[in-house]
Amino acid sequence: VFAPKSIPVHSFWPLWAMLLTIGGAGLVADVAWRRLNFADWMRPKSRPTPMPIRGGDAMGAYKSIRTGRKEVEAVSAAVRDRKKEEAALPVEKAEAMVQSAARGVSVAEPPKEEKKEPEGGAGYASALMRAKRRAAEQIKEKGEKN
Repeated sequence: VFAPKSIPVHSFWPLWAMLLTIGGAGLVADVAWRRLNFADWMRPKSRPTPMPIRGGDAMGAYKSIRTGRKEVEAVSAAVRDRKKEEAALPVEKAEAMVQSAARGVSVAEPPKEEKKEPEGGAGYASALMRAKRRAAEQIKEKGEKN
């Protein structure tokens, strides 16, 4: 009449619940440790370290080098400008300047000629417009010949 009960199967549910609780707590502790940076709170205070003082002889040497560079750049710019001007001069005028410099006499420079701009401005766009007009005129001439 009374049948014996079967032996209950033991599951690992209680073990998994405990492992998940420990794992979750470990994850929360890890995030808190990293976000709140507890490691810095526990690190001993650092002592200031002496830094080398910038200035004195080293700074004076640096400033003299820097001003020397500026002087060299200024002289080289002046020489470069003078070379450009000499290159732009006609050969006869350059020879006259050399001869007059040898004699110690200065040559008066003629007044500079002003460049006249063509009608419509002397730019890239105006050159394109002139080319376009020429092309249109050539097309019209070809059409009239045919």
